[in-house]
Amino acid sequence: MTFWQLFLILAIFVPLIMLWVFTLVDLFHRRDLSGAAKALWAIAVVLLPLLAMLIYFILRDSQSEIPGTRPYGQTPPPPPARPAPGSAADPTVNADEVADQLASVAELTSGKTSRQPVVLIRGVELPHGTGSVAADVVMPADQDLFR
Repeated sequence: MTFWQLFLILAIFVPLIMLWVFTLVDLFHRRDLSGAAKALWAIAVVLLPLLAMLIYFILRDSQSEIPGTRPYGQTPPPPPARPAPGSAADPTVNADEVADQLASVAELTSGKTSRQPVVLIRGVELPHGTGSVAADVVMPADQDLFR
């Protein structure tokens, strides 16, 4: 094999085969074409590759519905406003979870070997419970795994 034969294969045939495969993959991922239209396009691309690929990409709508894409310049819709996870405004958080998070933060800030018996945490909003912090935080004996 000479240099020019290898150059011809690498510079022309490999990109054409890649474009042919891309055309078929793009064709079958489109949701705006019926099954019959996809089949006709696939037959045309297989039988007349260069001409069919050229016509396909000229006639292809750039706004076509392809999964996971959106038209150029269109911004995604904003996510719905939700309270921050773990905050007292989050309806899925209960007093036990808040107490567990506070205990974890206290342990991280004081360190296990610092021999500091108390950590003061300010500005924490607890979820509404019975009104007694001890009653809201202490686990019933039948549910407590550490007793």
